[in-house]
Amino acid sequence: MSAIIECVSLTGRTLYAVVHNSSGQLWNTSGSAFENFNSAHWANYVTSLTEQTATGYYTAAFPSAIPAGKYTEVYYQGTGTVGDVVIGSSQIYWNGTIEEQGIAQVLSNAAMTELSSVPGATPTVWQALMLLYMSLRNIHTATSSQETICNDAGNPISNASLADNGTTFSKGQFV
Repeated sequence: MSAIIECVSLTGRTLYAVVHNSSGQLWNTSGSAFENFNSAHWANYVTSLTEQTATGYYTAAFPSAIPAGKYTEVYYQGTGTVGDVVIGSSQIYWNGTIEEQGIAQVLSNAAMTELSSVPGATPTVWQALMLLYMSLRNIHTATSSQETICNDAGNPISNASLADNGTTFSKGQFV
């Protein structure tokens, strides 16, 4: 299913949406391109919303010609002229075919590459998650002096020193 533009409002309204890109340009449905605001083109920016049987739920198809990206939809009440009342806005993550359904979908569809070493002090979220995952899933050994995390093949990717003097246990940094 392609993406929809959707808005909830009072029933019986005349609503429309205008799609903006990250540069603030507006989608010109007539020219099928983003452009800088031009009041003479306002009617071409309008995507009319249709109410679903007196429910206050309004929808329209997201323009399929828009390239993949993150966009802002601004909702208006009025006849499609400059100066109509803004009633809200939202964002859409469009992949060019369908709307991405937020972080849960991104995480569920994104494969993370196994690490070959421990990331630095400021890892990406993916690197931090993968290190934890590898530590839990793969071979993880400890002796009285060293702890080791291995990759899927069982080869060590990192070691940390361990020490216990009978009073204090300490673990060094994985390197």
